[in-house]
Amino acid sequence: MKTLQITEAEVASLLALAKKINNNSVVEVVKVPKGTPKVAKATSKVAKATPKSTAKAVKKAANQKLMRSINGHLATATKVAGSDPKVALQQLRAAMELVPSHWSSVALQICRKADKLGLPLGTDF
Repeated sequence: MKTLQITEAEVASLLALAKKINNNSVVEVVKVPKGTPKVAKATSKVAKATPKSTAKAVKKAANQKLMRSINGHLATATKVAGSDPKVALQQLRAAMELVPSHWSSVALQICRKADKLGLPLGTDF
């Protein structure tokens, strides 16, 4: 999976494009003459993209990027826990620092990982 980084100006351009698409939604109906096979009958619609759905997609991509970063810290902590517990603890704390306050399930996941590795994560977050 590739990460796409876009600027504020590009987000504004995407929202403007989504608004144009929404305003110019096209429905194409194909009339099939009698005698042609039924397989040839088709209709197509252009999906409406709203600024709200575009903003939601941008937010979703940002959340996915953040979660990948958190999972990277957890993976590193798991790999080095046996050989270097200090680095593992640093990685767990770095992951906890990235977690937004309303992602309680992810914070609990990090706490469970610390318990499993036998590391004192602490509660000063």
